Amino acid sequence: MTKLVVLLDANIFPAVWLLDIMLTLDERQVIDAVWSERILEEARRALIERRGRTPEQVDRLLSFITPMNPTHCVYGWSRLESAIELPDPDDRHVLAAALVADADYIVTYNLKDFPDADLARYAVKAVHPDEFLSAMLERDQESIMNAMHAVVASKDNPPRTMSEELEHLRRCVSMGSPTVWSR
Repeated sequence: MTKLVVLLDANIFPAVWLLDIMLTLDERQVIDAVWSERILEEARRALIERRGRTPEQVDRLLSFITPMNPTHCVYGWSRLESAIELPDPDDRHVLAAALVADADYIVTYNLKDFPDADLARYAVKAVHPDEFLSAMLERDQESIMNAMHAVVASKDNPPRTMSEELEHLRRCVSMGSPTVWSR
């Protein structure tokens, strides 16, 4: 099975439980998660301004993420940015990074700024985290469940059960809509 390349938008990083799942999927070679330095800068700001984390806490989190694999950070996207048309010009860099990375998906909560009509000419699709994880579960249930078990097993402060992990993940990704994780 071909490993999907998945660009994580900045709004995925503040949902640390979701981020944990995505990075575990990457670590287990189920997906190839990518981002750009600019995305990480936006995530850093969001974690500080919207989640009330201190700069030190955020820098510590990002210091664990950024060295995971040097190929995770996409470079060379800025040359494409000005040629991209999106409803919010501030999101052009996200699509540009996805194109340079040859990403299959942009995982984002911000779908309104990545309309299908604007992405139709590119080989990338923007998807909500729930839609992405649901599709991955259908595509490779064994790998997804193994990754979930690995995440649960890694939690010891405080320890969590699979039910607790799935419930929190459901709340993180659903934003109030029914999800595959509530089944």
